[in-house]
Amino acid sequence: MSRTFLAIALCALVSAAAAADEIYVPGNNPTLGGGNNWPWNATTSSEWRYQLLFTATQLGHKAGIIKDIAFAPTTTGTHTSQKFEMTFSHTSATALSSTWAANLPWPVVVYPEGPLTWNPVRDTWSPLGLRQSFVYDGQSNLVVDLRYLGGAMSGGFTGVCHSDSGWSVTILRSWRYGAGAYSGATALTASTTGGLITRFTMDVVLLIGSGSTRPGGKVTLALQAPADGGLPYQLGTSFGLGPTPIGARTLQLSLDDLLVVSVGGKLPAVFQNYSGRLDTKGEGQGAILIPNDRRLLGLRLHTAFLTLDGASPQGVRSISEPFTFSVTP
Repeated sequence: MSRTFLAIALCALVSAAAAADEIYVPGNNPTLGGGNNWPWNATTSSEWRYQLLFTATQLGHKAGIIKDIAFAPTTTGTHTSQKFEMTFSHTSATALSSTWAANLPWPVVVYPEGPLTWNPVRDTWSPLGLRQSFVYDGQSNLVVDLRYLGGAMSGGFTGVCHSDSGWSVTILRSWRYGAGAYSGATALTASTTGGLITRFTMDVVLLIGSGSTRPGGKVTLALQAPADGGLPYQLGTSFGLGPTPIGARTLQLSLDDLLVVSVGGKLPAVFQNYSGRLDTKGEGQGAILIPNDRRLLGLRLHTAFLTLDGASPQGVRSISEPFTFSVTP
């Protein structure tokens, strides 16, 4: 077997990714952290705007579909707003500008303007109930923007929620309250610590493998991107973790000969169904047929997939996490 063919043929099992249904920043303890009134204290003002900045590291670099958000109140009761709106945005910024719009370069409204009734429960993750999902790329930082008008509290709720105080992680925040806060353009105070601890409910973009990792074996690759149903996908396999830039994002694969061959369809009998279209559930399937050559034992490589969408930056909608493969005896 030639050296070139060996390079092309390096294949192995895709380790199952750990599906993260919940992402916690800083962690999954809704009882820890000093209490903070901002922004839910409707006694201070019935009109608020508030932003939080979460880094990609805090979010675990997990690409996926954010379906809900929750905070951890210190009291139980009810918050109501006559008007409420929540917006998410990817950003490359590491601090919050005092200009609201500057922090939302690619805004996606996840709770369209309308009334809100939130029923927080003391020391418990209390979801808001988003009405639209958000496709998070796993590479960018994330800004969460909320604003409300005509806010009120009842049933014992004081507006206080657990914050980053007492944790080793800082969550940046900006805020304004009082007349004009809802429709104003700038924050009263920008990019300070003390942001609220937060839980995101997320469907993660997954690559899961099963089958035989031995030479001559076949490994089935299951692709899952729940928000990308019907979109084309592209699998790729490389020797290294790159990264390879895709605009402001990165694909954690090296741009080497193996990636070119696997993406280019040069060995369709080895790299099977490496391109195709996801079904309506956002699922797809590829496979790797490992050449029956024991010289491949112990060799490692990395694989990932992305989904394609002409309306997305650089034509790429979602990028999966990379995974390491090993050929076993």
